[in-house]
Amino acid sequence: RLAEDAGYEPFFLKAILEKNEHQRRHILGKVYTLLGTSLYGRTIGVLGLTFKPGTDDVRNSMAPEIVDYLDRRGAVVRTYDPMVRGNGLAGESVGSPYEAAAGADLLLLLTSWEEFRTLDYARIAREMRTPNLVDGVNALDPAALRRLGFTYVGVGRP
Repeated sequence: RLAEDAGYEPFFLKAILEKNEHQRRHILGKVYTLLGTSLYGRTIGVLGLTFKPGTDDVRNSMAPEIVDYLDRRGAVVRTYDPMVRGNGLAGESVGSPYEAAAGADLLLLLTSWEEFRTLDYARIAREMRTPNLVDGVNALDPAALRRLGFTYVGVGRP
């Protein structure tokens, strides 16, 4: 708004904001595809809250908005990020990715932390209510996860 107030049209900034909004809607669309039209009472584990690995900065991340949206729709949301605990975000911050996934109807990966690539996904599949996984950052191997029984959905992947 500052640029507009000064008489400038911030085309580049607007394009970035529109892309971020499109990406958020796209990921939420995949959640709805797997869980149906109502999220009320569904348990969703979220892995990664920061805008990139190696930081505790959530300011430019879509994760807080997605978590807030899911929470407002009545989902039980459990979040895990190796650098962010609580931080006033919606949902319940938990101590491990396994705790986020336990009993979940869906696991949502939003930051490509290296530790998420090496989790015991066989264990996670066994402990989830329904092994659905939306990989919002395309960090994981779809074929390997499908072999473990996951319904895997990536972004821009079949």
